[in-house]
Amino acid sequence: MKKIIITTETGSDMPAKMVEQYGVKVVPMHVNLGDESFLDGSIPVDKVFEYFETTGKAPKTSATNINEYIDFFAKINEENPDCVIYNFAYTANASSTYQNAVIAAREFDNVYIVDTKEVSAGSTAHIILGYNHIQKRIAEQMEDYDKLFEELQILADKVVCEFIPDKLDYLKAGGRVSNAQYLGATILHLKPLIEINPEGKLVTSKKYRGNMSKVVKEFMKDFFSKYDLDQECLYLMYGKGVAPEVLRYMEDTARAAEFKSWEYVMTGCVVSSHGGKGAIGLTGILK
Repeated sequence: MKKIIITTETGSDMPAKMVEQYGVKVVPMHVNLGDESFLDGSIPVDKVFEYFETTGKAPKTSATNINEYIDFFAKINEENPDCVIYNFAYTANASSTYQNAVIAAREFDNVYIVDTKEVSAGSTAHIILGYNHIQKRIAEQMEDYDKLFEELQILADKVVCEFIPDKLDYLKAGGRVSNAQYLGATILHLKPLIEINPEGKLVTSKKYRGNMSKVVKEFMKDFFSKYDLDQECLYLMYGKGVAPEVLRYMEDTARAAEFKSWEYVMTGCVVSSHGGKGAIGLTGILK
């Protein structure tokens, strides 16, 4: 078989230790703080929060552009002659990242673009699921790379991801919720559950009431009852600033639910620009 290389964007929030462990190549998306533009990952996420707290304006994000993808794929090909590249892209329904990658891939005959239909920990989970599937096909000496691409895309349907912002400040500043919705949620101490549906769209469903220490308990109970999950790994998604006791509860609950392992995935600059501080989320794999 040819050498297979997995790539993704920084919006997958894949932890550095996992990037190294699975040999994933990562291309940056963009974060715009006023007139300044930064590559995602080149600045600490605290800079995103500082910008919002200073200006009251939501940071803006933008996709990896077509030329950046072309350069990215070309460099990988130069360093790895006769390889096959599978890029696991940020959901096509929340960014132009996927479409830009598809256009760039037309310049190559060995690049496949997989729509994870997810963001952050959801994308990370799909990548790990895909990596394990690729290893299985390598062991079987499979050399039908088109078919392997189809199989990797189908795996997207096995990933489920939900998250809860601590506050709606960033969503309001970015124009994603109205003043009435913001005021109502603030007065009633409501926290909306955001699900990523099978088409890769972010949709609001249930609303939880109370502080995050209370909400996390009901959220995890609901998540476990809603989905028939594989017990191999649970991905614990969080935004910087979440209370330590909330993180401990998430880990303790994963352990009590008899997951074999769990991985923390902290939201980076792109996702934090929309969700703000202290968000929590869960990603699992369906049986």
